[in-house]
Amino acid sequence: MMNLEQMLAQQAEIAAKQKEISAQVEKAHAEQSERTKAELKAKAAELVTQVLQLLDGTSEEITQYVAEDLTKALAERFPKKKKQAGRKVTGTKVAPKYRHGENEWTGRGLAPKWMVAELQAGRSKEDFLI
Repeated sequence: MMNLEQMLAQQAEIAAKQKEISAQVEKAHAEQSERTKAELKAKAAELVTQVLQLLDGTSEEITQYVAEDLTKALAERFPKKKKQAGRKVTGTKVAPKYRHGENEWTGRGLAPKWMVAELQAGRSKEDFLI
């Protein structure tokens, strides 16, 4: 059997190996990422060259082509929201309930000045019912 010192030494060796392996893995990932970026840049350059050949290289045509393609891509990615069909809520006319000379009031909302003045003078709302 191993004694405690041997176990601790072995554990330290394992930790060191683990750090070394982790560093190698990170390095490999970074290298792969750089290779992927370089491959993507090369592919993009190739595609741009092909587009230029197809369009005979005039900048106006290229701009139009890219704008149309971008518009389509944006329309697919962000579709327009459909407007909900329905009746617009608007105010409706209500027949007047109270009348005093030429003045009329439906009884809704704040009382008009003429009604307030008449009520303060001692009259009641029932006196003005239509």
